[in-house]
Amino acid sequence: MASRAAEIVQKLGGTRPLAAALRLPVSTVQSWKRAGHIPARHQEAVLRAAVALNVALGPDAFFDPAVVERART
Repeated sequence: MASRAAEIVQKLGGTRPLAAALRLPVSTVQSWKRAGHIPARHQEAVLRAAVALNVALGPDAFFDPAVVERART
């Protein structure tokens, strides 16, 4: 099963296109996939890239639903 970060990267066209859209090194986006998450400091830029690419992506995409549910209880 792909990590949430890998799913987001794929949804936004893949590692190289997303890195280019964010003006970041490819290795940075690759590290997100390896780590399984996108650091909070980059999440707003990723959401902006999604809007620019007309890709449906909301803030909830960065969080595992089970973690969100546990936080609410």
